[in-house]
Amino acid sequence: MSVYTLIRVIPKGEQALSLSVVPTEGEEITLTVGRSVYETIGAPTVGDRLLDEDYRRLFAEHEKREAYRAAMRILEVSSPSRRALFLKLARKGVSRDAAEFAVTRMSELGYIREGEQARALAAALVRRNLWGPRRVYAALCEKGYSGSDARKAIDEACEAGEIDFAAARRALLARESKKGAPPEKLRAALYRYGYTGED
Repeated sequence: MSVYTLIRVIPKGEQALSLSVVPTEGEEITLTVGRSVYETIGAPTVGDRLLDEDYRRLFAEHEKREAYRAAMRILEVSSPSRRALFLKLARKGVSRDAAEFAVTRMSELGYIREGEQARALAAALVRRNLWGPRRVYAALCEKGYSGSDARKAIDEACEAGEIDFAAARRALLARESKKGAPPEKLRAALYRYGYTGED
């Protein structure tokens, strides 16, 4: 069992502390933790030794805080789904528990609104790319939305008039026809763009 010696405690605002610890064998480690977690392990002072279980509790808290900050940075530049955000955090080396915590917290705070995001993306894909229902559905699933959420987003966008697959299909056919495409190439284009005979 490892033993860690607390060598520095620095307040970081009212609710957080920066703790520096040195393991029996190893280099200094700095952790940022909430005061409440610090107090649950007995509010140790400089020179006190921490048991492995106390260190693990502090490290888990630190990792959650780091995951939260990483999630905020990701959300500043993109609007990922819950699954996509989790995967981005995992690729950054964040543990499963910390990533799940950050994703849940971002959802609770309203930073991830999957329904709105999926609906807006579906409408944009049809408007920009003239894609049909199958292709839009596949793209939403690829972005991390569940199959049921992808279908719901497409249905809601259609009901709200944000998506008109018939108009997109006509625009696609008109564009391909201008290129002189024969009927078999038009059918192939429709299939490639995600339309079926029912659309």
